[in-house]
Amino acid sequence: MSGPPLNRRTAVCGLLLGLVAPGTLAACASGVAAPTVDSAPGTVLAELSAVPVGGGAVVDGPSGKVLLVQEVAGTVTGYSARCPHAGVTVNPPVDGVVVCPAHGSRFDPATGDVTQGPAQRGLTPLAVAVSGTQVVIA
Repeated sequence: MSGPPLNRRTAVCGLLLGLVAPGTLAACASGVAAPTVDSAPGTVLAELSAVPVGGGAVVDGPSGKVLLVQEVAGTVTGYSARCPHAGVTVNPPVDGVVVCPAHGSRFDPATGDVTQGPAQRGLTPLAVAVSGTQVVIA
């Protein structure tokens, strides 16, 4: 191997770059990873009455915040409440739109699809079901 001798500053800078850059590049390439609900089916997330018809609620799930939407009485859809752009918790739907308070990304509450960026993808769906008077992990 030829070239100038390696000094301590160059070695430390190279080590730091090697430790920091891969994570930075991965975060930039894939956006913010949404949590999955890794709890047993039947785990209670909320009372159905806490999720307004025509709206929704953000609740604590076993792996992070969960957005529950009840567009039609008795039918609830679940999403990770983390915005795929920067990981900020989205607000429950107002006037038929889910909005991220950080950068203004908008999502369709019925599908989770992004309708306005900067988010490049929609909300991550989570399997939920209504069981009696409760919303549970499906």
